Order: sequence, then C-alpha cells, then structure tokens
Amino acid sequence: MTFRSLSAAGLLACSLLAAVAHAGPTDLSFPPTSSAGHDFNHAPIGQSFRAETAAVRAGLHLADQHSFGQWLAGRSPDQTVAPYPYAVAPSIRVRAQLLAGEGSTGAVLHSRDLTLTAPYFGFVEFDYGAAGIRLTPGLMYTLLLTDISGQSYPNGVTGWVSSAVHDFSTAATLPPGAYANGLPILQGQIQFNDAGIGDNAFQAIDTSATSPLPPPPLPPPACSGNYAVVSTVALKFIEVNGGTRSADRVYYAPQAATTFTGGTTTFKLQERVSYVGTLDVASCHATQMTVYPVPTPVLVSGTLPAATVGIAYSATLTASGGIAPYSWSAIGLPAGLSFSNGAISGTPTVAGASTVTVDTADAIGQTTRTGYTLTVNPAAAPTCSASTGRDSRGTGKITALGSGYVMIGTLKLTLNSCTVIKPQKGSTALKVGQTVDWNGIGTGSVIPAKSIDAR
Repeated sequence: MTFRSLSAAGLLACSLLAAVAHAGPTDLSFPPTSSAGHDFNHAPIGQSFRAETAAVRAGLHLADQHSFGQWLAGRSPDQTVAPYPYAVAPSIRVRAQLLAGEGSTGAVLHSRDLTLTAPYFGFVEFDYGAAGIRLTPGLMYTLLLTDISGQSYPNGVTGWVSSAVHDFSTAATLPPGAYANGLPILQGQIQFNDAGIGDNAFQAIDTSATSPLPPPPLPPPACSGNYAVVSTVALKFIEVNGGTRSADRVYYAPQAATTFTGGTTTFKLQERVSYVGTLDVASCHATQMTVYPVPTPVLVSGTLPAATVGIAYSATLTASGGIAPYSWSAIGLPAGLSFSNGAISGTPTVAGASTVTVDTADAIGQTTRTGYTLTVNPAAAPTCSASTGRDSRGTGKITALGSGYVMIGTLKLTLNSCTVIKPQKGSTALKVGQTVDWNGIGTGSVIPAKSIDAR
C-alpha cells in the first residue's frame, strides 16, 4: 500500500483503495474509498459527469471530520488524523447546484440551500428526476457544493471535508476513478490532473431503471413575519422576536426584493421587518422583505372647533410616529356627526357640549387615546327684514289658505318671517271663514302682511 499526505488541507493521511464498481449499468457510484479530498471552506467543490440516463438522483459526498475520521479508522485502522489544528463547525450552510455542461460556468438547472449539522457523513444529493429535471444521455453535467455559511472558522478550516476516491485513470492497467468522464473541481478550480489528491466522491443513480418516477417533491414550507422585531443583526441574517424558534433566523432577501422605508438604510436592532420566504430545518430564507424604522410613540394632532346646529361641520385629526397605516375609532360624538380615519363630518342636530374620545393605533398595535370637548352651539335666531312702505289695513273673511299666503276675498296677503299671526283664542292656526283684521304694506291685489289677527 502507498500513503500520501494532503498538504493543502493537511487533515488526514490517505490510503490507496480501489474505486467501487458501478451499482448498475446506468449508475455512476463513487462513494468514499480513501481520505478526505479537501477541506470544505467557502469555495465550491464539484464533479462533472456524463449522463447515462434521463432521470437521476445525484450528489456529492460530504462529512464533518470527526465522522470521517471514525469511518476511516474503521476502514483503515493504521490511518490517524494528522496533527493540523482544526475545529469542526457545528453546522454549515451549503448550496447544492446542478449545472449544464462540464465545469463551473454552465447554466444552473437546479439549486437548493440547506443546513447540515454534525455529525454528518453521506451524499448531499437530490432526486432531479422527481423534481422534473430530465438529463440528456451522453451530455455532460456538473454537481457543485458551496459553503454559504458566511462565518469565520479557526485557522480558516471548517472541519468539514469533501470525501475522496483516488484517480489513477492515467494508468491503463488500473480501474478508472470518478473522473473517467468528467473533471473534478477542488476549491473552485478545475483540476485536469489530480493523481494523488483524490476525486470528489459522488454518484448519479438512475431512478427510472427499477420503478416509475416518484411524484415531484412538495415545495419547501413557507415562512413569514409581519412587523417582527429585529433582535439580532448578523453578517447575512437577522433574528427576530428574540430568536426563540428556528424560523426566527431570517436570511436577507435579495437587495432588489428588500424595501427600506421611513429613512432606514440598513438593519438595526428594534427595527421592524415584514417578510415572506421559504423555511428549512434551521432558518427562513426571505424572498421579499420590507424594513421599517424603529417605531416612536403615536402622536395625534388637530383640534375640534365648535359646531352649530343645522350647519355642516368638518374637522380632521392627523397621526404621526409609530408605523403607518393607522386605524381610528371615536366615541361620544354629538348627534348628526360621524367619524372616519381621523375625519369628523356631518350636520349637528342638538346643541350642547360633548366629550369625544379618539383611539389611534398604528400597524404594530401601539395605541394613543386623546380626549376632546366638542361644543355644538344653538342655531342662530332668524333675522327679520320687514318690507318697507305705506301701511294698509283692512278687515275681512278668510276665503282660502295656502303655503305662504292668506286670501281675504280676492286680496292675497303674502306671509314672511316677519308676519305676526294671532289665531282665535283656543285655536293654533287660522281657518277659512274666520274674520280677521290685517295690516300690510302697500296697495294692490297682493300685499305683504305685517300682521293677521283673527277675531
């Protein structure tokens, strides 16, 4: 057996083991056979392969180094962990992608972010056939895994490793490694000859060979927040409402889908955020987000001037502070008046002083109560502008009564606000046939009446 250290990662010694044979005629299966191929720190690792079938379940192998060390110790007891100082990150956030073509620049056919938590040892893979993605047999495709955790690691080492198989495909007498039909990608760079470094363990399993394709997977569950309080601000995520639940860790929405309001420009403690997104086991990934400034108390301004019975009235109160929109309610309004969104309108019908209580609430439930005294004055007494001219008098019987006039024979006495009418004693109104004394102004067949006195 031959052994060779990994100088780049400096983590484990590697032992030469033969590549595992294909599990089926259209499967590409290369599980780990030797040491860790590379530390998984930020840059993507990947593997290109030639599709053998249209529907596949495919992925790359990843492990935290403790789990990998235990696996390797059981497989090759003479191998030990190298003395390079490292600490295993308890969890990492990864992005798994399927690209068209060979290398890391092809079109993205599928992408999913997920959180992996130690201990972990296995393929990070997806059933692309079940997701509705069909490969073209004979064409090249590439699997990529990228660390998107956005965190710093001691000595720059995650303690998570891309598991390896060895490639001795340049020697015709040895079994081909995983690179027989594709190029490896280590630390973001395509490796054209990596003999002695190790392939990235991967597999592309035919899911249509033994049974029909399963139904497409359910979409990830949705997550959302409405005016949630920002309690922690980190490099690429915030925590809201104290971060008591995994869904309270919210990764930023894309900048184009994030709206800052009220003069805010970035995330700060005690700001409010409203968002929608998708949920995984560890966090919410926002797709749209609105950020509101740290709320101030709700203030109400405006006055309620006096009103008058019978005259149209309007007054408006305004709110500031808090977080718009505002909701309003009022009690104690005088009869004839109504209230809507801070505006009072209507025509009062009863004189007097009323105590009006107005409640104003903002979008996050902050409420301010304001009291007012609204006075409604009585209607003004009518003014009498009597006609002027020569007095005329007479006596006669009422022959007809109408709206605004009294007929005395053929004489028409018109009535106005200044006319004084005195019905007969015991009666409340003039009647046809009654004899009256009248006093008017002017002469002719129509005379404005100053007074009509029934006998």
